[in-house]
Amino acid sequence: AQVTNSHVVCVNYTGSGSFAFDRPYDFGYQQAADSLNGFYAAQAELRRRGVPLNGKRFYVVGGSGGGQVALQVLRFAPITFAAGYVMSA
Repeated sequence: AQVTNSHVVCVNYTGSGSFAFDRPYDFGYQQAADSLNGFYAAQAELRRRGVPLNGKRFYVVGGSGGGQVALQVLRFAPITFAAGYVMSA
């Protein structure tokens, strides 16, 4: 973070990793909510620690199933992120 002046949040959303089979996939709605909750929790923790954040430099990225989730995140929180990058959705 000190060298690149950046922070990365990777969320294990519903339907990913060890959570892959505990609930049915719902085309990104639950996954987007999980991702946004993780992002907002990380943002709050960084602010609590006094880490300066530039709200105009938040980005969402995803590939494959994560690309679908990234699109849903942008759909549900369009003014939260400066841009999104999707690698196949």
